Amino acid sequence: MIRPNLTELRRQELETSYRLLMERWAAACHQRDTTLNAADRPLLQAQVDDLWEQIGRVDRKLQELAQSPDGGDVRRQQQNWEDQLPKIDFQEAWLDFQAIYGRHINRAGGGAALILAPDFRTMCADLFVQRMVEWLTANVGYNKLRRAAAGIDDYTPLTPHLFLRRLGSNFGHAFEDGAQGAPPPAQVRALTDKMCGALGQGHVLLIEVTVDVDLYAHEPFLTWLLDDFWATLVESLQRAAAQYAYAKCILFLAVGRRPPATLPLAARYCPLHAYEPQQRQLAQLPLARWSEEEIREWLANCSGLADRWDNQTLNQKAHAIYAASIDGEPLRVRYELDRLFRQRWTA
Repeated sequence: MIRPNLTELRRQELETSYRLLMERWAAACHQRDTTLNAADRPLLQAQVDDLWEQIGRVDRKLQELAQSPDGGDVRRQQQNWEDQLPKIDFQEAWLDFQAIYGRHINRAGGGAALILAPDFRTMCADLFVQRMVEWLTANVGYNKLRRAAAGIDDYTPLTPHLFLRRLGSNFGHAFEDGAQGAPPPAQVRALTDKMCGALGQGHVLLIEVTVDVDLYAHEPFLTWLLDDFWATLVESLQRAAAQYAYAKCILFLAVGRRPPATLPLAARYCPLHAYEPQQRQLAQLPLARWSEEEIREWLANCSGLADRWDNQTLNQKAHAIYAASIDGEPLRVRYELDRLFRQRWTA
């Protein structure tokens, strides 16, 4: 008589639970986003958050199961596979954001955080911003969230003067364009004082900065932004917080591709609190839908399995994953890719 593998049965049970929870979570998100009754949104958001917590618990149980003695070679193979998986699960990044908000931002004496989203074209940082805005709106109130965008939408190099002029237009502040060098500190301080002075008690200022051209060309701008502008903004926020408790600021910096390792800015890519500096990153924001062709390219170039398939089989598997993931929904793509590894599909 063949004895059942209890570890394998438990894993299958957890995977089924994970899949069902993901389907319920996706349906709850759709209901929240499409409801016409504003009074229902807080309850629907709470339902979404509760399902997400359940998904996290099941995921942790799966990880614990993989670490059990029975995991053995499967655990090592699973790790090798997951090292290659696209970073499309944003749970850790979202938990990081909430931890950053609680530790550095939501403070009576004023709080601030600088958050980096590298490679946002792949990771779709705009959807992460959308979720962040929804969460902030639910927690601080719609009328207490002030957003300002100051990025680029073309291939024009972004300079400090151009950045300040665009940012100032969000606050009715005229900023004269000048030389290519760093703007005078007094002019920068006048703008940041006006921005922070517009905040009231419990208000949040969310600044979104997008850079989507050559990062080497933007090294002087990024250095100025992180070393000069950010420090001046934090000082202005401290003065505003002395009058209005819990005044907060988040600067969300999204760059179009991963910063090159040789670009000497890595040490600055962390949330900053003037009185409590701490190295902590929020990166790999991962919410872009995947096209069928992108799934096919990933299977061909990254899966390590494509050498066993001809083109027809590769196309079939990419199509099956795309269909099962409901047109490339990120977390479902992750689940289907992981299931592909576990089942060891053959040609």
